Amino acid sequence: MKGSQAGALILTKPEVLVSVASLYEDGLKPFGRVLLKRLRERAAARYATEHGLPVESVDPEDMPRLNPRHLRKVCETCRQLRVVSEEGREFSVTLAAQPSNFLDVCSAVDPYPEEFWQEFACFLDDDGEELQMPGGRYACARALLIKRLPLLQDYSLAHVCHIVHLAINCRRLLGYNREGWLVAYMHSEAWIKEQCASAQSSTGQEKLPVVSWEEARTLLRELLHPYQQAGITLSNLKRLFRVTFERELSETVLGHVRLLDLMKDPRMAEVCVLSGHGNGQTMVKAIPAVTVPALQLPSPAVPPGMWTMPMQPVQPIQPMQMCHVPMMTMIHVCAGISTPHDSSEALLSPGSSPRGSLCGGFGFSTGSIVEASPVSRSDALMSPGSSPRGSLCGAHSFATESTAEGFLECGSERDEDDVEECRPPWAVNVKNTFIDVTMHELDRVASPSARQRRRSTPAACRSPVSRLSLAC
Repeated sequence: MKGSQAGALILTKPEVLVSVASLYEDGLKPFGRVLLKRLRERAAARYATEHGLPVESVDPEDMPRLNPRHLRKVCETCRQLRVVSEEGREFSVTLAAQPSNFLDVCSAVDPYPEEFWQEFACFLDDDGEELQMPGGRYACARALLIKRLPLLQDYSLAHVCHIVHLAINCRRLLGYNREGWLVAYMHSEAWIKEQCASAQSSTGQEKLPVVSWEEARTLLRELLHPYQQAGITLSNLKRLFRVTFERELSETVLGHVRLLDLMKDPRMAEVCVLSGHGNGQTMVKAIPAVTVPALQLPSPAVPPGMWTMPMQPVQPIQPMQMCHVPMMTMIHVCAGISTPHDSSEALLSPGSSPRGSLCGGFGFSTGSIVEASPVSRSDALMSPGSSPRGSLCGAHSFATESTAEGFLECGSERDEDDVEECRPPWAVNVKNTFIDVTMHELDRVASPSARQRRRSTPAACRSPVSRLSLAC
């Protein structure tokens, strides 16, 4: 019939104006989708009248479909109509000369008496097994009006659409079966799922193994990982579980009637979040991963005997391996020690600073000591007022005024006996990376064991100067 009636539906401005005015009489807001249905209904009625058939005998769905964009262009060119863009891609068409006062058919406010709902429930119980109505609110309301029920004779088409909405969403008197028809709630799929959800069992439609709670959380996190930004539509979630993991995501096994309620479960709060899309679909998106900052380990102090920490990657679990370097024995130098003239001149050039000051070592001269000790050769070691170039962290320096005064007191004001007491039994000369120690009165200061070791050393190997090597 659709092919034979292709020319029966002609879109003209007068036909559009009459269709909009008829929706005003029914109390319905002329949305674009509703106006398309009214145009097809009028075309079906004309066809039935022309062929002498009852009006209800011709289904409007058999009439040719119209392009919504074409309809909008026709409405926008008509001065008697006002076109307004609605949410999404929807639009509404109203009469410019008449006020707009329409009933909100999606409102949750129930203005109908309780006696009406009891009578409506009795009607559904009597014809419940055989009653099947179209799934849409508008089509279901027209099907109920065609039955000419006494309880609906005082209500307009807009009121019946509202009654159908409340019967589905609030009163739970109507529900959808597996084929998409509206039936009595006791025969709907929602009622069957409620019974299965209370028992946490499957509905019997599952063909693959059903996931548990732990598997549902793990697999959903894995499924959403490639779609961090866009997410997945709620309607495709079950299909993707079957295709990707060969498992069934059953909301009734997990204790819910609707898949939407399953995604809103607190146990899914750490896995996914729901958001609305511009086309009206619900999107399931992954929770963004929380970046945990790296553990900042404190730098360990350098243990005794080490000059630096080894350059190795930080491994928090395994202990850090550090190389051990033996400490050099530091020799205390008194202010009264004289340095041979030729040794200091061979050590450094005039105006230069010593190279050999190490971490933890002593500085050998400053400007204060130059003034305090005339017998020292510090003027050959560095320029006046300069600091030792080689002194490192923790090095002791003699460059303070108090140190200079102490050395002056020890070197100048005391008598020769006191100076002799301050003088150690050896003299120290620094040559490049070696320290030359000249022994004085070795037999007097050495212990008996040291003298015994000295006697056991061959005479050819003994030398008044013992050379100690520094490993730098």
